Amino acid sequence: MKLRSKFSLSILAVLVVGFGISLLVNEINISATMRKQITEKMKLMVQKYIGDFNSYTERQIATARTLARIGGIAADALRDKKGITPQMVIDMLLSQLAFQPLAGGGLFYDKGVIPGYEFFAPYGVYRDGKFQFDATYMNYNYVIEDWYTAALPLNHDRQKPLPKEYIVTEPYLYLLQGQKLEDIPPDKRTSTIYITVDCPIMDNTNRILGLATADLTLGFLEELLKDVKITENSELFVLDPVTSRYLYAQNRDSIFKPYRKLGPQNSEEVVVLPWIDQLQKVSPDGSVLIAEHIRVNGNASTIYYGATNLGYLFTFVVPDREAFREMHGALMQFRLATIMVSMVILLVLLVLMNSITVPIISIMGQAHTVAEGKLWNRIDEKNAKRTDEIGDLARSLQGMTEQLSQMVAKVRDASYQIVTASQEMSLSAQNLSAGASEQASVGEEVASSVEEMTSSITMTAENARQTEKIARTAAEGALQSKETVQNAIEVMHQIAEKIVVIEEIARQTDLLALNAAIEAARAGEHGKGFAVVSQEVRKLAERSKNAAKEIIALSQKTVSVSSETGKILETLVPDIQKTAALVQEISTAAAEQSAGIGQINLAMSQLDQVIQQNAALSEEIASTAEGLADMARELQRMMDFFQLKASS
Repeated sequence: MKLRSKFSLSILAVLVVGFGISLLVNEINISATMRKQITEKMKLMVQKYIGDFNSYTERQIATARTLARIGGIAADALRDKKGITPQMVIDMLLSQLAFQPLAGGGLFYDKGVIPGYEFFAPYGVYRDGKFQFDATYMNYNYVIEDWYTAALPLNHDRQKPLPKEYIVTEPYLYLLQGQKLEDIPPDKRTSTIYITVDCPIMDNTNRILGLATADLTLGFLEELLKDVKITENSELFVLDPVTSRYLYAQNRDSIFKPYRKLGPQNSEEVVVLPWIDQLQKVSPDGSVLIAEHIRVNGNASTIYYGATNLGYLFTFVVPDREAFREMHGALMQFRLATIMVSMVILLVLLVLMNSITVPIISIMGQAHTVAEGKLWNRIDEKNAKRTDEIGDLARSLQGMTEQLSQMVAKVRDASYQIVTASQEMSLSAQNLSAGASEQASVGEEVASSVEEMTSSITMTAENARQTEKIARTAAEGALQSKETVQNAIEVMHQIAEKIVVIEEIARQTDLLALNAAIEAARAGEHGKGFAVVSQEVRKLAERSKNAAKEIIALSQKTVSVSSETGKILETLVPDIQKTAALVQEISTAAAEQSAGIGQINLAMSQLDQVIQQNAALSEEIASTAEGLADMARELQRMMDFFQLKASS
């Protein structure tokens, strides 16, 4: 693939990937930001309308509380003979209702609480732009009506407070006798839906006297919500989760109809809301929840909903396609802008790529020329004058070409010299090989002679060791003979001593025999036998004494001879030891000569190896010289590939 194609594909890939990722990330961020803005805007809108609704109901509750307090004060005053009149109570009621956005309000006392009245129930109704007194309930037994007993049961102990401070009724229709909801114009139907807040009336002892009521019609929703149109097909509903009825719908025909089936016995027309069960329970704290990806009339929609202070649901259904139309338009503009910027950047990069690739292609042509061996070619001057990296590359290539041209010229000269030198080296190596062969022959002869000499010296050394061993043995025998002679002399001395003892015994025996003879002579005739015995004893003692003298003489002679022998052996031993030492020296010298000859033999063997190696090396040198000559000739042939001058 060409460099231009690689650059183009790389730039295109980088642009596609880079701008694709950038577009994706930015679209995600823009979409998330705008969705968040739209969501927050819708939440604020829902909160605003819930707040507006709550302002009505809160005023209604506040009015009911105020009327309850007024009713307690009025009851105490009416029961006091010096107190106020019933007309004053009516005026106070109308005055309190005058500035309230209510349909009516009244004070309903229990039966007989007000002196002079069985039923006392002043009521003000909004009619013809103002509140007017309605005497309908003044003589009417209202305390048994459901709306009254639901808030204040008949059996409730009036001394105890109610569980709640006030009671809010469920939304209900207020129609004339025989009138139906369908008879009411659609834009007036919310005015027939009433919500009543009942608050207990208590005297100064906190005893419950009756109920104060504040009636609010939902007709104000028409004014409050008449301009609400978020998108073309968006829908707004106000729902009562307790009764499951529409309190307000932009399709007025659905107002006060149930949005789910109320039971098997109920025959009312149901305008079903299929998505109502997908909504979560929401607390009346002003928070707004969102239900996304809800299919409404075939369109993916988002539902924004929140609860009022009375628990009614304000529900806005907005099709996503319409809600995010502005966002999609912005994203489309962003995509177009991204594409246009990408095109501009691509054009700039293409121009920049041409300014890079064209000089590089020119330099590549120069490099191909150099690769063909044409070193005489010169680089384009335009490229050489550039001050960027391409200029550096062009000048470097030109410098490399010039250096290569000089190098080729030098290599050619050197190759011719190498050829000549290698031929001379080959001849010298052949002469060296012949001399080494002669040296090897002479070395082998010398080694043979040395081996014979080594054998002779080894034999001499062995004989010397044997002689040394015999001399040492003779010396040891002489020493042992000397010791034996000395022992013999010692024994002779001991024998002489024993013989002296024997001689002494013989002498004493002779004396004893003499004494025996004397005693025998004294005995006379009786001692003759004993005299003969003593005579024989004396003879035996004499013979023992003479034998002892002879043994002593022989012992003395033996001692003298042994002493002479010992002296001779004492003289002979040092000579034998000296002989043994001399023989040992001869043996040692022979061993040293043998070791020296062995070293000479080893040296000759090593010398022979060196000579053999020199011979082999000289042959290798000769072969290498031939190879070097061949390589030099090949180098000459290769250098001939380069052309230092243009061919004519």
